[in-house]
Amino acid sequence: MDERFNSSEVHVFRTYEEVESFMNVYETTNCVAFSNSKSSKGFGNFDLKDCDIWKKMIYWPDDVPVMMCGSKMLQCRHRIPCGKESKRLSTIREHTYGTRGHATIADLRDDRCPAKIYIKEVLKFPDFRAHNITRSHKEKINKQIKDAVTQDSNSVTVNKVFFCEIPHKDTHVGHSLGNVSTSVTK
Repeated sequence: MDERFNSSEVHVFRTYEEVESFMNVYETTNCVAFSNSKSSKGFGNFDLKDCDIWKKMIYWPDDVPVMMCGSKMLQCRHRIPCGKESKRLSTIREHTYGTRGHATIADLRDDRCPAKIYIKEVLKFPDFRAHNITRSHKEKINKQIKDAVTQDSNSVTVNKVFFCEIPHKDTHVGHSLGNVSTSVTK
């Protein structure tokens, strides 16, 4: 099992606007900021009419079939660098600089935060609910769903849901959370 699920909270929303307002409240109350790292094309604006449903997978986490439309990953602004940024910092790390009591870039790099938020856009098909069924029966229902959507997407009842996975506060490393105290200098 993925380790990140043990240290996170999952919230469910009906619209992407609800997700954004929750994120704004979460960031302000915890004094933390997240930035977009990866996102599916058109995330939050998925339309069943414009999609090639035969290329999409239908999953059965419980008795209602679901289809994942897209996902988005947000990283803490104090994030661990990846890709080109990681290569650039590793070349900087190899250089030695003067030690006049200043922290080097190599020292700062070790305190980067691994916290990430995962948001998944999911469609539920409540009309095709089934209890205690076999794998072959699920495959038949999957085909029925895809046929029904292909013929007339307006006739199929679909509930769009957003799952937002928030990391536990202990996941944040190298920076403070919560009410940041301000120091007064005289």
